[in-house]
Amino acid sequence: MNQQESYTFAGKPVVTWTVGNPLPDPATTAVRLSVNEYDDDDPEFADYFKAFLQQPGVEQVDALLIGNWGEAFEESIQAALDTLIAAKDRLSNVKHLALADMDSEECEVSWIQQDNIGPLYAAYPQLHTLSIKGSANLRLSDITLPELRSLTLINGGLNAEVLAEVANAQCPKLQHLELWLGDDNYGCDIEREHLQALLQALPRFPELSYLGLRNYYKANQLAKLLPEVSLPERITTLDLSKGTLSDEGAEALLSMSDRLGKLDTLDLHHHYLSDAMMTRLQQLACRVELSEQEEPDAYDGDRYVFLAE
Repeated sequence: MNQQESYTFAGKPVVTWTVGNPLPDPATTAVRLSVNEYDDDDPEFADYFKAFLQQPGVEQVDALLIGNWGEAFEESIQAALDTLIAAKDRLSNVKHLALADMDSEECEVSWIQQDNIGPLYAAYPQLHTLSIKGSANLRLSDITLPELRSLTLINGGLNAEVLAEVANAQCPKLQHLELWLGDDNYGCDIEREHLQALLQALPRFPELSYLGLRNYYKANQLAKLLPEVSLPERITTLDLSKGTLSDEGAEALLSMSDRLGKLDTLDLHHHYLSDAMMTRLQQLACRVELSEQEEPDAYDGDRYVFLAE
């Protein structure tokens, strides 16, 4: 039977489709496609996808998640991506797409083998939502998605080249930009100058209201950069959560309290702030999310991002 997942995508509960079952109702569910390479009863992804395309109502699917294409820790997404692109006419209603939607039991995020996503844009120019998990070998190329509202990159270590591709994206309707930056031990080589270039490029997204620069191992350096740049006034949610922010970085944020006070939400959850600093931050005029107060490692004082491996 179809597996009801415990999360949603594009506002719909996620259901993983299995061969031999009817397609979940596209009007009320987001359809997830995934195979288990350790299950002898599971078909190869290409055969599985072909069976999916033969289901009545598949042309109505508007929210689609690609999970495990089989040995995602060794085989790149390319073959699955080619299959998806070849089905563009049958899936012309897809507006919300997630790639490599897997939990750690299926494949650790740092093991997921991505590839060049660029050919996807011409095949699915109607996309409103694009979410990509994993950054190993990821390339976004020239992002041209005129209808895109939400772009999310979830990983344990993003590189500066991909960040630059985001900064140059042609997505005039983008409202939600969520980038998990990660840790240098898992591929993040993003430094101050790379972040500054991205922040300076934000006016190219005139509809942007949510900016997430999350899960960053240099969260304090990011916080110190923010007072030196002009964030677009339209941004109402600034999300710096899941990183290593400490009082040092929070002090820099407080120096721009006038700008932060104009936000609806400043999200700092999963942080390393002191109780005293949390009290000071709560005096800001916006809502400040301060859950998940962490403690530095007792042995060496290191602070860790939420997601790395």
